[in-house]
Amino acid sequence: MGTQRWSTSSQIVESYKKGRIFLAGDAAHSLPPSGGLGMNLGIQDVHNLAHKLNIIKQNTEMQQDNKASIELQKYHVERREAGLKYLKVGK
Repeated sequence: MGTQRWSTSSQIVESYKKGRIFLAGDAAHSLPPSGGLGMNLGIQDVHNLAHKLNIIKQNTEMQQDNKASIELQKYHVERREAGLKYLKVGK
C-alpha cells in the first residue's frame, strides 16, 4: 500500500445553466470537505432551482412568455455568486 499527498482544492463551473441543462451540487462545484460547505451549497442550489421551476409551473403567463427563460437564467447568476462566496470561505 502506498501513500499520496492530498491537498484541498476548490472549483466552480463557468455556467450553472446551458440550454435546458442545469447543474447543481457537486456537478457545479467542488469544495474541501471541512465544514460541510459543499453539501450546504448543493442543497441551496437544488432548493433555488426547484423554487424557480415551481413558480413557472404555477404561472401560466410565465410559461407562454419569455419570462420563464429569464427566471431560469437568474438561477445561474444567483448560484454562481453564492458559489464564488463559498470558494472564498473554503480556502
